[in-house]
Amino acid sequence: MPGLSILILDDDRLVLSFLSDFLKHKGHAVTPILDARDLERAVRENKCNAAVVDIRLKGEEGLQFIPKIKELISNGPVIVFTALGYKEEQMQRALKLGATGYVSKLLPPEELYAALMRAFESHAAAKAP
Repeated sequence: MPGLSILILDDDRLVLSFLSDFLKHKGHAVTPILDARDLERAVRENKCNAAVVDIRLKGEEGLQFIPKIKELISNGPVIVFTALGYKEEQMQRALKLGATGYVSKLLPPEELYAALMRAFESHAAAKAP
């Protein structure tokens, strides 16, 4: 699924830089943001059509931004990204808020990419007529 324009919201500079570079290398446009206050401007300026959101941001919960991100990217796929491992309650809450998938940051890069692409592709398939 090359050619996505992916917003990445993560307050960890190293993770943000790594994931941004990795997705760019895979042929995607990337809009990295460290602070949720930049969300609307970043999406508007870069016409993102998919997003990866950290579950925990400094002083805030990333899940609260899912509905706004979905609105900003025209109901595109939103993947929740976490270093906390799989917690059923958080995963269910993310999905209820509109997330397309829930992916661990702890996966090796290629497995992480495959998981992201599966989530994006399942979103596209669900929207197809």
